[in-house]
Amino acid sequence: MFQCKMCSENPFEQMFGEAKKQGKDRPGKKKKDPDRQKATKGTGLSSRKHTTNWTPRSEEEVQQTVKKWEEYVHSRARDFFGSDAKLEEVLSEVAKGIDRNADPVLGSSDDCVYWHGGVKTEDDQAAIRIIKPGETEESTTYVNR
Repeated sequence: MFQCKMCSENPFEQMFGEAKKQGKDRPGKKKKDPDRQKATKGTGLSSRKHTTNWTPRSEEEVQQTVKKWEEYVHSRARDFFGSDAKLEEVLSEVAKGIDRNADPVLGSSDDCVYWHGGVKTEDDQAAIRIIKPGETEESTTYVNR
C-alpha cells in the first residue's frame, strides 16, 4: 500500500516519519532496472518507462487535453503562474508524461495513471522541469504536488 513511486507519498510518513525508513529496509524491494531508465544530462531527471503499454499524445491531443483540464484549475494556481501561457506550459508537460488513454483529471478515480515522463533521480519520483514565476532558472517540480 502506498509504495508506487509515481503516486503520492505515503500520508503516514508525513504524520509519523517512519514509513519511508521501514520501506527501504523491506525485504524483496525491487532493484532499479537500468533498462528502464535513461539519463537526461544536466537536469537531475531520468526518463522512466512503466511496464504498461505507452502511447504518447500527439501535440494536438496535448493541446486538447490542456484545454479540458484548464476548466478545473484552481484560482490559486492561476494566480501562481500569472498567465494562461505559463499555466498551459505546465499542464502540457504533465499531459506529455502520461499515456494518451489515461487522464488524472477527468478519468476514473479507480484507475491508476502511470507517469512516463521525467523522474527525480535521487528519490525516483515523477517530476518535470519548469521555470517558476519570478525565477530565471529551471527547477525540478514534483508532478504529484
